[in-house]
Amino acid sequence: MCDAGGRAISNDHLVFFNQIASPGGAVAFAGTDDQEQIDVDLSLVPDSVAKITFIVYVDPDLRGPGTFSAIRSQYIRVATAQNQELVRFDIPQSPQDNITAMMFGELYRHREDWKFRALGQGYTTGLRGVAADFRFDV
Repeated sequence: MCDAGGRAISNDHLVFFNQIASPGGAVAFAGTDDQEQIDVDLSLVPDSVAKITFIVYVDPDLRGPGTFSAIRSQYIRVATAQNQELVRFDIPQSPQDNITAMMFGELYRHREDWKFRALGQGYTTGLRGVAADFRFDV
């Protein structure tokens, strides 16, 4: 969860398998063995949050070399609470043998609404690179 400057609000606002919900419960991790799911209740998102960025990290302890070359199908989708798909972005299968983390997409405030932007931006520097861009501790 990021402020208007694109920085993480705080380390408490990072949601992942070891910290499964943001303060206030607006964002929650609901992942399974091989599929990650992040639930977002936009009505609970604090006004200080300008965007919610979705980043995927390939853990070398679980995925061989720890790069996206080990991933067969990678995508992000936005769906309603009833699981009705609103939009889906399939990440192209380009050479990804040095990509260790990737920003799949983001929800961002646009006036009084929220919009979604597909990104597919890879990081060769893993979580360290993501932490430097978003200014949080790893």
